[in-house]
Amino acid sequence: MDYWTSNVDCWNVGVECWSTIMDCRIINLESYTIGVEDWIAHKQCWTFTMESRFTFLESKLGSLESWNLVVEIWIIHLGCWFVFVENRIYYMKKTNMDGFRR
Repeated sequence: MDYWTSNVDCWNVGVECWSTIMDCRIINLESYTIGVEDWIAHKQCWTFTMESRFTFLESKLGSLESWNLVVEIWIIHLGCWFVFVENRIYYMKKTNMDGFRR
């Protein structure tokens, strides 16, 4: 009897150890799953960060292009102004007005 009781006790301890090992494996698997989810989230954040940086650079390039367009418009405006002044001077010389004498 004592032999069987001892054997059953060892069997129960073995089952408890096996159960503990399985619990540890489940916890390990859950930790691994969490690690993979964290890695995926990290990659998604990195991708979003890179997309945000590219969007920021594109907006800066768009701003630079807008600035270049403003400068071009001002150059055209100044060119038109100079043409207007030249035409006005030519007209005043031609008509001998406003103190311009030949």
